[in-house]
Amino acid sequence: MPESEFVLTLEGEKELLQKVDRLAPRIREGVGRKALLQSALLLERHIKTEKLSGQVLHVRSGRLRSSISHRLEQIGQDLTARVGTNLVYARIHEFGGTITAKRAANLAIPTGIARTPAGVPRYTARQLIANPGVGGFTRTFFRHHKLYGVTRGGRVRAAFILKKSVTIPQRSYMRTALREKQQEIVQTIAMEVNRALQES
Repeated sequence: MPESEFVLTLEGEKELLQKVDRLAPRIREGVGRKALLQSALLLERHIKTEKLSGQVLHVRSGRLRSSISHRLEQIGQDLTARVGTNLVYARIHEFGGTITAKRAANLAIPTGIARTPAGVPRYTARQLIANPGVGGFTRTFFRHHKLYGVTRGGRVRAAFILKKSVTIPQRSYMRTALREKQQEIVQTIAMEVNRALQES
């Protein structure tokens, strides 16, 4: 499992697990697999269509939303459904925290002119310094912790703000989704278990 992967594990309730134990092993495995798969899909859909579509975070590049996936995992006798992402920046949005410059002296935060309407950077500060033309400038310069560009008409515009660190607030889209769908997930699993008990 990649270090950056963030997952939620779906687990049943005590009474439900007791019902599952009454099923024959082969039936239990089939029911568990089907119920957990349905539950994982339900949670994944809720995260993508609600939480990462404006309810908690707005869509910028769409990378975080499209990276959310699910899988079933067998560990010994236990079957687990996992919903998560392997994007490095997923965790900082979920829990919040501080990002500090590592490879350079400062973080370069794009201003409005260096971002698309969706908020995606059009180019990096390094790219702009190497080639001011990517931002429509003839030259660039630093002043007061900002990277400026000069247009052909002589207009000076700030393209990047330079900071040692930035603090990202907690914006939970995974844990809140699980809380909101917990009852529906338990009902989905219970429905499959009860159906199997009636048929066995």
